[in-house]
Amino acid sequence: MRDLPDRYGTPRPWDLLEVRCRMTATETLSAALRSMTYRDQVPPCADGSNAWTSDDHEVRAKVAPHCQVCSILHLCHDFADTARPRITFGIFAGIDYTTTSRTTT
Repeated sequence: MRDLPDRYGTPRPWDLLEVRCRMTATETLSAALRSMTYRDQVPPCADGSNAWTSDDHEVRAKVAPHCQVCSILHLCHDFADTARPRITFGIFAGIDYTTTSRTTT
């Protein structure tokens, strides 16, 4: 990787792109959430309720559509799809990742 700052100490655009491309989905989502808080914004899932991780699938189904208006929806989706260990519970990017163990009779 090139040296980040140029001789004046200002990062060049292509250097920032290289750094951003090397961030994990977790780091990218975390940075976006911090950026939102700096601007006094919150994502829909930060409403103070536990609905996004409720044990009740009907409650989770009611809040999932609220993700569609979130400005970091795509970052949340990337995080949930690449997280290791895999996400197995809760709403991320409008998708219910909760695994079910129901048996049909």
